[in-house]
This record gives sequence, structure tokens and C-alpha cells, in this order.
Amino acid sequence: MSTELDLELAGALQGGTAPDLGEPTELWWRAGTLDTRAVDLVQIRFGFVPTTWIHFRIGPGDVGPQLDQLAAIVAAAVAAAPGDAILHADFEEVWLVRRGGELALSDDDTRWPPARAALLGPHTRAALDPPSL
Repeated sequence: MSTELDLELAGALQGGTAPDLGEPTELWWRAGTLDTRAVDLVQIRFGFVPTTWIHFRIGPGDVGPQLDQLAAIVAAAVAAAPGDAILHADFEEVWLVRRGGELALSDDDTRWPPARAALLGPHTRAALDPPSL
């Protein structure tokens, strides 16, 4: 597992809020509190500027444990960093959006089966994927 965090979010995810990720997998992820490279794309595509972001890449091997780790990382980051957030795969698959304190998870059960969704606490389910450009 490869991780990169910006210093502010890294501090927030240390100690009591650090997620238990279990056995290492091939999941690659980065997290931060502002990604100036993606601000314009998120603003144009989704209508807001996120203050928290997580980038991820599923590696070779069993996908299920990697997605379980991703859910734990996302839950810890969303709990640690207030503000608007988005989790997406190449701006095409939107896994979650938090705007104005309201968390919405994709209604795609392959992304958020009940056990993974439960890690995130109160939320709604919605069709989040943007229309194709």
C-alpha cells in the first residue's frame, strides 16, 4: 500500500483517528485538504470547490480488501477534515460528495455495500455520476 498525505490532513489522521487498514494491499492513495490542480475541474463539473480530497488507484490482486481499505481511509478523512469533499475515479465515477455538511454516497452498491457505507455514519444515497461530456 502506498500513501501520500499533505501535512495538515496527515496530522489529522494520526493517533486516534488513524484508520485500521488491516493487512497491506496494492491500494495506492493520496489525501489532502486542497488540490489546486483539480479545483477548476470539480468546480466546472460539480459546482463546488472541495476542501478535502482523496485520490486512489486500485492495484492488482483482490479488489475487495482494497475497497475495504479505501472505505476506512475515506471515513477517517471525512471525519477528520470538515468542509466540502468529493471522492471520484477520473471524474467519471463519483463515490461520495459532501456539501454543506450533507454526505451523499453513490447509490451503486458495488462501490458502497452496506458494511462499507456504515463506516461513514449518517448519509444519503444518490445517483452521483455526472453525465458524460
